[in-house]
Amino acid sequence: MSSGCEAVAKELQRIVGGKPVTITAARGARLGGFAGRQPRWASHTVVVSRGRVYDSYTGIQGMLIEDYKKLWQFPGDLNFGF
Repeated sequence: MSSGCEAVAKELQRIVGGKPVTITAARGARLGGFAGRQPRWASHTVVVSRGRVYDSYTGIQGMLIEDYKKLWQFPGDLNFGF
C-alpha cells in the first residue's frame, strides 16, 4: 500500500539530492504518531541529504535529523536507517 510518500521522496531527491530511506517499525507494527497526528503508516519514505531529512512535512527546507526524529511518537521503536 502506497501513501504517496514515495513519489514525494522521488521529487525531493531530484531537487536536493541525497538518498531515499524507508522508515519502518522495529516490531513490524505501524509507525505510530507523527507531528501530533496518527497517520497509521506501516512505513514512510523520506530523503536524507547532508544531515537533513526531507519529506512532505518538511518540504525542500528539510529538517535536521535529530529534530525530525523527535516528531515521532515512539522514535525508539523505529528503524530510521539514518
